Amino acid sequence: MRGQAVDGADPGGTRAAALRAAFDRAFAEPPAPERGAPLDFLSVRLGGDPFAIRLTDTAGLFADRKITPVPTTVAEFRGVSGFRGVLVPVYDLGALLGYAPLQSGRWLVLAAGGALAFVFDAFEGHIRVPPEGVSARRDSGSAHGVHEIARLGDRAWPVIDIPAAVEAIRARLPRSNASKE
Repeated sequence: MRGQAVDGADPGGTRAAALRAAFDRAFAEPPAPERGAPLDFLSVRLGGDPFAIRLTDTAGLFADRKITPVPTTVAEFRGVSGFRGVLVPVYDLGALLGYAPLQSGRWLVLAAGGALAFVFDAFEGHIRVPPEGVSARRDSGSAHGVHEIARLGDRAWPVIDIPAAVEAIRARLPRSNASKE
């Protein structure tokens, strides 16, 4: 029976050769570009406007935390709050971006590293955006710390750069003189 077609068998081995060639070609061709992992954001509102915060820039989201006021000349500083046994300064995120200061805020986001927290108006939820859905802002007058836009479907959120906000606050703080005699 050798060399004869039995029940649709491939007598010349052309199908096996085609499969072998496809297998070899799969290793010879460059791999298809991998689509990056989606990016996770918190969707928030400041002064009624939508914004996004990268989840990787945060150490936690909290509701209804007590903020103890502390006397200060820094308008955006709201006081201190306890997070995981540590007192952390709390700043008004909207005020840092030019919005009117909050009278009260329900939501706090702890910055990655836990150095400080930001209070804001409203938390809307979690959004997951493909990497190609995040782009640089084109307008030159973008708010301090807002340099990207996250787009998903027909919605768009300016992305608040939490590390840049932390650095802006640190730059405004008075420098302590560690080498006092």
